[in-house]
Amino acid sequence: MNYHKYRALILGNLAISFWFFPYFSKLLHGMRGVRFKDQPSVFIGRGVLIDNRYPELVFIGRDVWLTARTVILTHSFSSQSQKMLYGLNEMTGPVIIEDGVFIGSGSIICPNVVVGKNSYVAAGSVVTRNVPPGVLVAGNPAIVRKSLVHP
Repeated sequence: MNYHKYRALILGNLAISFWFFPYFSKLLHGMRGVRFKDQPSVFIGRGVLIDNRYPELVFIGRDVWLTARTVILTHSFSSQSQKMLYGLNEMTGPVIIEDGVFIGSGSIICPNVVVGKNSYVAAGSVVTRNVPPGVLVAGNPAIVRKSLVHP
């Protein structure tokens, strides 16, 4: 693991530990490479984990809420046995969380996902596909439950 990855890992663990100092936590995430559209408008709750291997693949819009124990992943990993037996390889991909998004407690956002503007991810959801703007998603895997757009 190179210097950049060690640095991201250490700063990520510090950012999780300093959730009660929001400015400091977001500053550390920014130093790791997480990209914020408007850092002061973002809420990061207790125990939020933003990928430690590729934090630079995470983009967070303005007025975004990442509540307690949210996990944002930009990679998946396979064991050596899985690689040999099944041909599985590490997958990496960006996570884009657009403006006005709320992500409920304990949710997991997987690699290669865009969470659309003003969407709501219900607590405990596992988001494996793109979320359209202005909808509520819930479940494992998360599916659209209803539109939040006024008629």
